[in-house]
Amino acid sequence: MLTTIQFKNPTTGLICGLLGGGIAVDRFYKGDIGLGIAKIASVCILVGFVWVVADLFLVPKGIRKDNLDKLNMMLM
Repeated sequence: MLTTIQFKNPTTGLICGLLGGGIAVDRFYKGDIGLGIAKIASVCILVGFVWVVADLFLVPKGIRKDNLDKLNMMLM
């Protein structure tokens, strides 16, 4: 059962943030579609720069947490 879990790579999330953070590629990779759309909207009005920088730290951490949650669900 553990081999069927599809984990996401935090490093890939960080690379997505570095290369496409301005267009929310990192949030879409993580699976946060709603936050990705909100990020794109805020970047369009020049408020999202802080969000882009913050996501360089938050997305990899969030991916690790999501992976741990998936593992815990499979073990229960």
